[in-house]
Amino acid sequence: MPEPPKTFASRLIMASDFTETADAQKLIEVFSDPRLQEYLETTVNPLVQGVLTKVSDS
Repeated sequence: MPEPPKTFASRLIMASDFTETADAQKLIEVFSDPRLQEYLETTVNPLVQGVLTKVSDS
């Protein structure tokens, strides 16, 4: 069996019926927060560093 990838991409995906709910809006806000993006770029936490990566604009 091949080794699992060291990094992976993730996207926030939800059913369109829920995109306007308060919970969905909060998730969108948190995932889009520049502070989270900065943390992902600068953390030295070995559980996060090099595994989770900054969200791209595309």
